Amino acid sequence: MEFESVEKDLMGRIGRLKTRHGVVETPAVLPVVNPNLITEEGAITPRELYDRFGFRMIITNSYIILKSENLKEKALERGLHSMLDFPGAIMTDSGTFQSYVYGDVDVDPERIVEFQRLIGSDIGTILDVFTTPKATRGEAEEALKTTLKRAKDSKKIAGEMTLAVPLQGGIYTDLRERAALDVTALGAEYIPVGGVVPLMESYRYRELFEILFHVQRGLTRGVPVHLFGAGHPSVIPFAVALGMDLFDSASYVKYARDGRYFTEYSTRSVEVLEELPCNCPVCSNTDARELREMPQKEREALLSRHNLYVIQRVIKEVKQAIREGTLWEMLERYGRAHPKLWKAFLLIGERWEDVEQLDPLYKKRLFLISKVSRGQPVFRRAIKRLMERYQPVGGPEGLLIKESGSFTKYLGKGYEDKEILLPSPYGPLPAHLFEVFPFGQTVSEDSFDEGEILSKYSSLERVEKAPEGGDWQWWNMRFLWGGVQMQFGGDVPEALWGSPEEAMKDVKVVRSKKTSRGRSVQYRGKHYFGVRASEGTFTLSWFSARALLNRFEPPRFRVVVSEEAAPYNAEGRSVFPRFVVDIDPELRPGDEVIVVDKDDNPLALGRLLLSPREVGEMKSGVAVKVREGVKSRER
Repeated sequence: MEFESVEKDLMGRIGRLKTRHGVVETPAVLPVVNPNLITEEGAITPRELYDRFGFRMIITNSYIILKSENLKEKALERGLHSMLDFPGAIMTDSGTFQSYVYGDVDVDPERIVEFQRLIGSDIGTILDVFTTPKATRGEAEEALKTTLKRAKDSKKIAGEMTLAVPLQGGIYTDLRERAALDVTALGAEYIPVGGVVPLMESYRYRELFEILFHVQRGLTRGVPVHLFGAGHPSVIPFAVALGMDLFDSASYVKYARDGRYFTEYSTRSVEVLEELPCNCPVCSNTDARELREMPQKEREALLSRHNLYVIQRVIKEVKQAIREGTLWEMLERYGRAHPKLWKAFLLIGERWEDVEQLDPLYKKRLFLISKVSRGQPVFRRAIKRLMERYQPVGGPEGLLIKESGSFTKYLGKGYEDKEILLPSPYGPLPAHLFEVFPFGQTVSEDSFDEGEILSKYSSLERVEKAPEGGDWQWWNMRFLWGGVQMQFGGDVPEALWGSPEEAMKDVKVVRSKKTSRGRSVQYRGKHYFGVRASEGTFTLSWFSARALLNRFEPPRFRVVVSEEAAPYNAEGRSVFPRFVVDIDPELRPGDEVIVVDKDDNPLALGRLLLSPREVGEMKSGVAVKVREGVKSRER
């Protein structure tokens, strides 16, 4: 089995899980299939899950199969996939959840793993010890010891079957983190988080999210993480944002039996619905009254299918949000489904520094809908960098213009010796930084003329309006100097050009005649930076890359690759994580990087796709998307 990360937002990701029965794109929900019930009238078959609903992986219970002589004989003779008629990947549970529900299960831990292997499960699960929230610390610790021992014993007999090793630990976050470290050290390839269903059933979402934060600290990012029992649409976006890749639940059919109808944010009784707020095939061909009045079995069959459509719709929405970098917006919307879910959501903003290390630097847009929007990592990172990296380019005196309007109106006419600031959602902001991410991409109805940045100025003059016009070269120098500080570091412009005055002599910013946005930067007649206009970020040229290498010690700005990979990267091929031997730990996904060999010779220029932590932990995927290799440039 292989797993790679393709797209990222917050701690969430779109991944590709390669199994013996095809590729599963994550995030994904695995419908629970009860092999005793799939032949009932109106039941959803595994084949229907694959063909009609698009599920590429399901989960069933090997303990139920083992305890049924008829099912056991069929599974051993024909194999699990043939018995269930499912062409995709199949995961099997071991009976642990049954032990939680019924008190105990009559099965040997090694026997159930061997049985899962014999019937051809793609991913089999060890018989871990389910730890409820009511468990004492001593009970939780003892359960962890037992689970880890079973995992070690089970690993010896799993063969080619991928072994899922669940994390327990009850409500004790340090035990959860320890369990994650232990299971990672064991080399587990698939890691579920177990024992959390009671928390979700009692709406203890904040405790659940706290557990997931601690689990992420101990886990490797190189394996898929599965949240057992989390199949309700309202919880999925939050769990994805906290690093969960896969989910399972029988809720789609259990709720249907009780006449419960899924929406993205809640469940509703069909008895109180006058309208069906959905356009899935089920809801498009019936109405609320017909649904209420039809026979129980028929209604259950339709509700089960509707609930599955909703689950899949939410998964697709999550994936699209990840691709657009708008997952936080989705969380703000979904968080309002329940007061306790909202309170739990706020924890993500409180722990923004944990998330920020994995969160990509750049988004297509940044909407600030409420005060809570200001807690998202990309916003908090911008404030932090502004305070740590930015030094006023125009001197210690500030001029705050209260009038709102286009920042390019104020090009320095009459106040070239002052730094021009404008109100913004981030507080007073140097006008030239509105061309730099995320300031120029932020959409908000609120602007503030007070903020931490004012501490950087020895004096501040406030005016309602100011003269328009001025010198573009003056503006360009400030845009370049300030933008490079924010993107690469506060010490970088001075190391490259000496002073703003010296830079004005030798640096030229080329702008679009149509939009006036920066397109490139030339230094002493040579191409120095490209400019991504949509982001307001700079791309390295070989000229600027070599300047950075000459002026800053390794590993700053660098991704160092092995001797084996160096020739391929020099040809312009992407950098894979397993060939990276060192990396600047301060880099973030989306940063411009210089790929070098062990002797610090430049090989390629590109964009980092993973965080430094992920580069060290992922086994598959792309670490750096190379834009140009040194040899391809020579050709």
